[in-house]
Amino acid sequence: MKLDISTLQPGVTRVLIDSDALDADNNKIFRAQIIPLLDQYQIILLDMHRLRYIDSAGLASLLFCLRAMTKRHATLRLFGMSQTVQALFELVRMNRVFEAYPTELAALENIPIHNVE
Repeated sequence: MKLDISTLQPGVTRVLIDSDALDADNNKIFRAQIIPLLDQYQIILLDMHRLRYIDSAGLASLLFCLRAMTKRHATLRLFGMSQTVQALFELVRMNRVFEAYPTELAALENIPIHNVE
């Protein structure tokens, strides 16, 4: 599990989950890598295009990220989900909880710039 981090502008970053799974096996590594980013950026765009599988532990980690960002009035947006991951999100209704977009360009639209520090 590796996160590829790209700062797009001050306060805004894109984080690529460079793995085909986010699950119980790599969940702790993901959290250890993403926690510092949750306090550092006002807007995180989470690139999920390489993920092919996510389990309940992976969903719990994403919910952890969302809660941490929401608590500080920051924004977490997901984009690039595979059909499999998107189907799971719809099945467990996470598509109603997260802001999810098909592409990075779509995720960048209407970013609340006033929130960026």
